[in-house]
Amino acid sequence: MKFRRFFKEITGYQPYDFQLECTETLASGKSLILTAPTGSGKSEVALVPFILSKNEELPSQMVYSLPTRTLIENLSHRALKYAAFKNQSVAIHHGKRVESSLFEEDIIVTTIDQTVGAYVCTPLSAPLRRGNIFAGGVSSAFLVFDEIHTFDPHRGLQTAITLIEHSSKLKLPVCVMSATLPSILVEKIENKIIKPNYNNVETKEVEDENEIKSRKDRKVTLHINFNKILSADIVVDSYNSLSNKKLIVICNTVDKAQALFKDLHKDYENKILRDEITDVKLILIHSRFLDDDRKEKEDKLQRLFYKESKENVILISTQVIEVGINISANAILTEIAPIDSLIQRAGRCVRWGGEGDFYVYNAENYGPYKELKDIIDNTKKELEKYNGETLTWALERKLVNEILTDYYTKILDDSNRYKILGTLARAVYGGNKSLSEETVREAYTCGVSICNDPRSLGDDIKKLQKVNVNVWVFKWKVGKLLENDIKVWKIGENNIIGDYETKYAPSLINDVSEILPFQNYIVSLKGAKYDNDTGLILSEKGTQEFSKIEERTIEEKIKEFYMKKETWVEHANRTLEILDAYFLPKYNYVIGKFADAFNMDKKDLIEKIRIAVALHDIGKLNIHWQKKIGWNGREPLAHSDRNDIIRIGIPHATVSAVALGRVFRGWGKATGVPFYLAVSHHHSPRAKEYKKYKFINNWNNIVVEVLPNSSLNKDVISYSKGNGEIEIPFIDISQNQNVLPYKFYAFTSKILRLSDWIATQGEINAILYS
Repeated sequence: MKFRRFFKEITGYQPYDFQLECTETLASGKSLILTAPTGSGKSEVALVPFILSKNEELPSQMVYSLPTRTLIENLSHRALKYAAFKNQSVAIHHGKRVESSLFEEDIIVTTIDQTVGAYVCTPLSAPLRRGNIFAGGVSSAFLVFDEIHTFDPHRGLQTAITLIEHSSKLKLPVCVMSATLPSILVEKIENKIIKPNYNNVETKEVEDENEIKSRKDRKVTLHINFNKILSADIVVDSYNSLSNKKLIVICNTVDKAQALFKDLHKDYENKILRDEITDVKLILIHSRFLDDDRKEKEDKLQRLFYKESKENVILISTQVIEVGINISANAILTEIAPIDSLIQRAGRCVRWGGEGDFYVYNAENYGPYKELKDIIDNTKKELEKYNGETLTWALERKLVNEILTDYYTKILDDSNRYKILGTLARAVYGGNKSLSEETVREAYTCGVSICNDPRSLGDDIKKLQKVNVNVWVFKWKVGKLLENDIKVWKIGENNIIGDYETKYAPSLINDVSEILPFQNYIVSLKGAKYDNDTGLILSEKGTQEFSKIEERTIEEKIKEFYMKKETWVEHANRTLEILDAYFLPKYNYVIGKFADAFNMDKKDLIEKIRIAVALHDIGKLNIHWQKKIGWNGREPLAHSDRNDIIRIGIPHATVSAVALGRVFRGWGKATGVPFYLAVSHHHSPRAKEYKKYKFINNWNNIVVEVLPNSSLNKDVISYSKGNGEIEIPFIDISQNQNVLPYKFYAFTSKILRLSDWIATQGEINAILYS
């Protein structure tokens, strides 16, 4: 009864039975794997229990991972509304909306690639130097993976499963949700990934769709037309047969969608759309629009296809509307695709109830699904059995299991995940963002701009608007352009910079082998066209060049933070005060989990955390460092207010770690190595060198002043040493025994760095400008 009442107070509506059961499961600290129909309210299942049980039965943070930005934007309004119930903070975080600077908010709604990048100390939308703060967020959070079926099976899915396993090793609850999870995937995650580490997981599959109001009053009829190719004539005939003039058409490729849109425009102009209502809005959406144009189209679609709308609309689209855009039509025409994609597309048909029709046509080629030919062939074979039948939830589940079981049996082989683990480990060690992205998706893209004279732009060339295009598609298009002597440039860094040179320079492409992923290219107007209706078309002559995106200067983006003079003892005490007053209470739940994982008394672990935080700057007691900062020979300093001293130039973080190395070794490898690295990396997660140092006289009494009643054995502190590098540069997460130490390293780094900077500047944002 308590959860039912709170659920309604938070969301504004009474929960379905499955929502209530799932809320109770998560609020009790258990993991959950949920399979439920599209549009059934899965998101609330994760958000409500977190809001109610934060830092009690669930961690202090939630990282909610989704496959697309559109899904995030649609969820953002509800997340903000629900979180306000308990005044919790929310960040919406993706490549075009970066709201989390430190991954420290209570609820972070983000894309799967941002989550993975954060976990491996390689944040995609923040400087690398903040990497271990982001990692600390993901390592200690309640992880939610929604629409997990859309993750690349060989990459993103394997990576998500790895993160689920790593969280389960710490016995942190996780939540996995989808409408099209095959039973074999559910069984794998439950029995092979979670249960061996955390035998506290429940699976839930909605059995009766009539429980959900929109599904109860919904009837979608399947129409199989594999003897026909989707064409403009079919679209026109279908539209004219509708009483409710809303039609959605879904193609597998951008080229097909653009061609169909052009054909329909001709038909519209020639009055082939024969109807007494001639005011038909014809809209095209796909991935090759500029970000602002695509966002405008998405907003427009939400209005035109909302259940109260009376507009007459034909939408031509690609897979971009499979998830995330909350629209509905009485009829959907689609090209053949894998069964899970088709079910997502069918989810746009009479989404809010009523009777609708779902038509499936053949395709000239399988486009992005060409590697999944066997699955599409099986999809065709199975769908033909149900031509003319109602596409119920039970039938959806049956089709998913019959068609996808063999495929998932192969891709869920552990060897695939071990490859991903190796790549994740390399990303951690090297801070390589592209390696992190490789573990999420294989669809490599490159940025494409339009300009006739890129050399005239100077360094502004990097500010050109761009559209992301699949690298293999772009290679094929460039081949055609080069055959016709149309210029294509690559934007690269200028290796020879003189007084009159620029940092970036365009170089002409002579062969398609020069086209690489994650690079930016420019096509002349002879070979590229763009308009707001059709998007980017390669191989057609255009008239509109891309404009520059004017970015604010660094001075406009940030405010100045000035150091104030602070003695070493004052800073150590303030840092401990912040830790004790804010971070230890906030992360009480997670600290308890780490204590259990390391078979330690919680109080003992907290004492060790306090020692590491108190002495994180012991390297500043180096006499060389003190002389450089302007020490007067009496009270050693932590910070100076002198404007002429911005960077000391003498490492102190790595020196602190080396000095405390024997202290940490005495605590055992499981926690000692994480503490050693957290101290070493409290300014940069990949610092490793240290210079010759010698502590000032009386250093040991200063340490005692900060930690008067501590169990610390100060006699093992190394107070002098020559030049060198830290013994262990990073923790290899590809090794099973290193997972918990890595997570503890990330968590400790986070609370140490944030305590340090709040103590220094009085606010958490100070770290952004360090």
